[in-house]
Amino acid sequence: MQNFEVSPDGQLLALCGRFGKIHLLAANTLEGVGLLKMNSEVSAVAFDNDGSHLFSHGGIVFYLH
Repeated sequence: MQNFEVSPDGQLLALCGRFGKIHLLAANTLEGVGLLKMNSEVSAVAFDNDGSHLFSHGGIVFYLH
């Protein structure tokens, strides 16, 4: 796992995993509390200011001529 984000309240860690997985961990124990899955690779995650939403970015970019 290469990239991670801490929630604004410090309670959660969101880690970018392999194969489009986003692992949610309790920050104080590192216990897994959730798993999200994208349709393709995930390269970045971010919480909004109040921690109520988690945004992710990744995937394959196609350039059309």
